[in-house]
Parts: sequence; structure tokens; C-alpha cells
Amino acid sequence: MNVSNNTINTAKDTTNFGHNHYNQWFETKLVNSPCSLFNEIALLCQRYQDNHKWVLVVSSNASDLMHLQQEQNIGKEKVLWVHANRSSISTRNIERTLAKGNCAAVVICDAELNIQQSEQLQQKALIGNTHCVLLNSNF
Repeated sequence: MNVSNNTINTAKDTTNFGHNHYNQWFETKLVNSPCSLFNEIALLCQRYQDNHKWVLVVSSNASDLMHLQQEQNIGKEKVLWVHANRSSISTRNIERTLAKGNCAAVVICDAELNIQQSEQLQQKALIGNTHCVLLNSNF
């Protein structure tokens, strides 16, 4: 697994962050099935929806996002669904989003991060008072 310092690689099989790590603004979770993934994203969207802020959900699996948009009863008007249509997305963009504080939460699905990237996201989440949740699947 080769991860550069400025990209988040999205993948289905990841063992990074297999344990839960919590602080006020940064959290990682492992989900064991597609149903668990859908339910967790829906719960996070409901938990972090704020009248003045968005919840940003980033996933490399377009069908997951379509399923969530169509099947889950969450306030779609305050959720921004982003399909990472390449194998990687820039951590700098995620860091800027976290630091600006315009989103109530940023949910990233199946991200492989190195320690430096994880620490950067944690710092930016704290700066922007923006919740950052990494959801990694184990299926």
C-alpha cells in the first residue's frame, strides 16, 4: 500500500484504523457489512445535521451513495454527497473543508491514511470545530 502525503486512497479492503479512535472532533469506525455502512452514514448524517451547516459524505462507491440518497430518510437538503470518481482524492481539499468549519461533519468512507494524514485531519477538524468520521469497511 503506497499512500503519498497529499492524497487519500479509497479502497474496499483496508486494515488501517481497525480500532476505534475517538476525540471530540475525529473518530474512526469499522463496519462489517454494506447494511452497517448505510446505517452508520445515516446515523452520522442525522446526528450532525445542523440548520446552518452541511454534512459532507465522501465515498468511492457511487452505488452506495445512490442507495443512501434514495433509501435512507435523512435531510437530503443538508447532505452533500461526493463521489470520489478517481482512486484518490486530495487530503488538502478535505483539510481545507475541515478547517473552514462550513460543514457540521465530514464523513469519509474507506480511506487509507498514513499517520501523518490522520494527524493533519485531526488538527484541521479541531481548528474548524468540524466532526470528521472515517468509516472503514471490513467486507
